[in-house]
Amino acid sequence: MEKVEGNFLSEVDSMEEIDFLFHKLALDEDLEIPEGFKFGLEIFLGKAEANLEIGEEGRKSLRESKYTEKHPNRRRGLVEMWGEDRVGKYEEWSEVRSKDCPRFTYKKEGDLISIEGSRGRGLRQFLTDLSSLTVEEMNEEDFVKKTQWRVRKGKEYFLMKKAEKVFGKTSEEHKMAKEQFKKVKGGAKDEVGVVAMVPWCEETDYSYVDIVWEYLREGDWPGEEV
Repeated sequence: MEKVEGNFLSEVDSMEEIDFLFHKLALDEDLEIPEGFKFGLEIFLGKAEANLEIGEEGRKSLRESKYTEKHPNRRRGLVEMWGEDRVGKYEEWSEVRSKDCPRFTYKKEGDLISIEGSRGRGLRQFLTDLSSLTVEEMNEEDFVKKTQWRVRKGKEYFLMKKAEKVFGKTSEEHKMAKEQFKKVKGGAKDEVGVVAMVPWCEETDYSYVDIVWEYLREGDWPGEEV
């Protein structure tokens, strides 16, 4: 969506529209992208001191797909927008908030190997997608689709682990929850191309995407408390 000049939405209206969209995303609900969504993001991320005038190398980085410790391809663009200190703190915060999520693993010569430091990649990818959208390196539809997929995976994983804890690993409840998670587990070659999940917050009973947005909308930063 191109930047709209003039009085299309007041700042208050824009904030309410964006808040509503992120909350619906965080609850894994269907939604429609509000008018002026991206333009509103420019206003509020600018207030959060994001650098929206990044160079071509930073933009090229944001167009990459991977963001793990082993493959931090998208990190450069994020650092250009937010600064090394903030990105480092966010990575730490993301890993702490994702402590109950599975680590990224791959098979090598028949053995399952865990890649340390890659937990939290769903939250890293979410912030990078949000930043990419704001500087027009991702379109709104792809941003919402990928975010919904990450949220859904995190929610179903949480429900699966909760069923295991409450009813036991051999229970019908856990088996059903596990099957439901398998339906959204997907991978790099699925219809959306999303691997990493955004964790589900047990205390609030919604996804951490809303919590990240709450920080940013107030001009704060997730990770300052780490």
